[in-house]
Amino acid sequence: MLTSKVEIVSGSVLITELIKVPREYIESLKACPAFEMVQTNDSVYNLARDLRERCRANGTSVIKTPDALHLASAILSRADEFWTTDGRILNAQVITSEIKICKPHVEQLRLIL
Repeated sequence: MLTSKVEIVSGSVLITELIKVPREYIESLKACPAFEMVQTNDSVYNLARDLRERCRANGTSVIKTPDALHLASAILSRADEFWTTDGRILNAQVITSEIKICKPHVEQLRLIL
C-alpha cells in the first residue's frame, strides 16, 4: 500500500475495532492515497446480513458481524480480493462468488531445538 502497488479497502467499522492503536494511526491510514475507507451504510449492513444468512443456510460457521461488515464493504467497493487469516471468513468462500477470499502467505520462523 505504501508503494501504491496495492490498494487497501476497509469498512469504516475499522475505526471502532482498532481500539489498541492511537487515533492518529487511523488518520494516517485515511490520508494514504492507496487506502480507501468505505462508509458503512444501509447497503453494507444489508449485504452483511445476507452474508451471515447465507452462512447459516449453508451450514457454514456464521461470520461475526464486524467481519461481515468488512467483507460486505469489500464486495460493494468491487475489491478483487479479501485477505484474512480468520478461519470463519476463509470458510465463507463457499457462500460468496462476489469476491475471492485469500489467506496471506506468512513466513514462519524455523525453531532450532
